[in-house]
Amino acid sequence: GSQLLVEVGVWGYDRDADVVKSALALDSTTRQVHELPLADAFERVLGKDCEYDSSIVGWSSDDSVLVRVAKTPATTRYNQTFCVDKPTVYAFNLQSGNLQRSAP
Repeated sequence: GSQLLVEVGVWGYDRDADVVKSALALDSTTRQVHELPLADAFERVLGKDCEYDSSIVGWSSDDSVLVRVAKTPATTRYNQTFCVDKPTVYAFNLQSGNLQRSAP
């Protein structure tokens, strides 16, 4: 295809903070880069106070982006609100911005 997916992880040097992840789609035909609004999409599906870890898996056959979500590691630094019990793959539609659970 003409698009490349990139997952970027950002954290401060010498800091004990969590990594902030972003997903980017680079389109070679338009020469544009788009940040995928995954946090907003997952908030609509999982709820506002949900804690999860996400990773880009790749492309689905319909050009949706596959994203794996899993439970974050437990910590005693703060109270956690888990809403993901087991790893699940979702398909993010680039055109509509909708998320739906991907078929296994």
